Amino acid sequence: MTVISSLSNTNPNLLSAGTLTSAGSVSTTDNLANAAAQPTPSAVVTLGNVSGSVQTYSAQGTVAFAQQTITTWKTDSKDAVSLLMAHNDQASSLSQRLKGLGAAVLNAFKTGSGNYSQSVTRASAAGMALSSSNGVRADTELRIKTASGVLVKITLASQDSGLAVDIQSDGKLSDQERTAIAGLADGFQDALDGLAKVPPSLNLAGMAGYDNRVLASVDLQTAVRQGQQPTSVALHLDNKVRALNVSNEQGKLQLNVNTGNSLIQGTAAQRAASINSFLQQVDAAAARGHGDATLVSMFKDAFVQLNNDTASAGTSYTQPLNARDHAMLTGLADFQASITDTPRSVNPMRPAEVDSFNWSASQSTSIGGKTALDRTITQTQQARLTASYHRPLTGTRLDLTSDRKSQNYYYDQIDDVAQSKANITYQDGKLTSATLDQSASQTTHETKFVQGKQEEDKTMPVQQSQTLNLLGLLAQNDTTSTAASAQSDAANAPNLVKAHGLILLHTSPNDLRAASH
Repeated sequence: MTVISSLSNTNPNLLSAGTLTSAGSVSTTDNLANAAAQPTPSAVVTLGNVSGSVQTYSAQGTVAFAQQTITTWKTDSKDAVSLLMAHNDQASSLSQRLKGLGAAVLNAFKTGSGNYSQSVTRASAAGMALSSSNGVRADTELRIKTASGVLVKITLASQDSGLAVDIQSDGKLSDQERTAIAGLADGFQDALDGLAKVPPSLNLAGMAGYDNRVLASVDLQTAVRQGQQPTSVALHLDNKVRALNVSNEQGKLQLNVNTGNSLIQGTAAQRAASINSFLQQVDAAAARGHGDATLVSMFKDAFVQLNNDTASAGTSYTQPLNARDHAMLTGLADFQASITDTPRSVNPMRPAEVDSFNWSASQSTSIGGKTALDRTITQTQQARLTASYHRPLTGTRLDLTSDRKSQNYYYDQIDDVAQSKANITYQDGKLTSATLDQSASQTTHETKFVQGKQEEDKTMPVQQSQTLNLLGLLAQNDTTSTAASAQSDAANAPNLVKAHGLILLHTSPNDLRAASH
């Protein structure tokens, strides 16, 4: 073990003044007069296991004990990871402490696959672990399971008093597996860098792009605390699902993307249009329900990143879909999503009136029929918002206290539901049905208080629904001829683009009404 104490005013003669003992530590008892003649050191460097207290002396001959900082390494090594840890451990911000460390750990697999463990800790000479007022801490575990069944577990920890890295593998890795793990280096680092920001952000695209031909699954669990703001992230990736859960003091978000059916993935243009439309829905829900901005931003980032190239992640059915089928689908993988803010009671006179935000959305697709000539396709998109919040009366400021004179406000309760359902039916290779059922409802319950007295209580519902027959828009030739079908799809491309725009979910009744004209 190596113990290195930091010197704020390093005395270059201190080490030469001492003698190396048989135990491998530096003694400060010999040539004390030479050491005492120099400026006062704040610490001492020792090599080897330390037993007992390490002491230095001031120019007056008194023990300078409390000011010493002793740095202890688990192993005496100068490998790339250890050198980076030595550099990063001097930083105070989490972003600098983790800078490049995740990538360095995974890049080490390029040259070796053995188990590895290293740590550096700092403590006062009195043996007390160092701490700061920053409250900065990160604990990360990355689990990678190869297609051959080998499990690799990587842990990385950062706290005020030091850094630690540990790699454990329960089997021997092939060259191909080591290359695939090292290929996650940049993605792993991007994820750490995002979470180390204030406020934290999600950057998971690199992780989602793992080599699923060699690696069976990837799991990332991280708990980050910066001051009084803890954030935990759990990410699971395999050939069937991409699952994310995030929680912090503001609330939690959840996203499951089903990558097991790549058959329904559309063109890049279709996916881009669907993602853009969906993100607008999220923004509209956040604005209407007063959702937490940080959670909403993190969710939007995650949705884009985990919907990137889902076709390469899963396996498809044997029945191919044509351009008319894809025009009736979003082009995205099926998913379930939610954002839930932590409820807050902000009115001491009416604690049951909480500010809340609960939003959820999903897409599900089913494909039936024994053959491609007699198939049915149904895709359902849904969204739900329930929220409640306080807002000030016109010309006033919201400052609710126990004083009745402060009780001037509106209390709004929101309940919105939207759905879009597309159905396609083929018989003997002919497209016989293409329908779209859509509905959207928004209900606002508004209560008005003036100096604590209820003045108004009203409910304002708005609804819109429509059923569209898109069979004529999807005009086609006999699909039993692949060449004829492809030729028809090309000729009908503008109508296919129009059909795809129609099937996208509208959460506002007014938007749905406008889209139908």
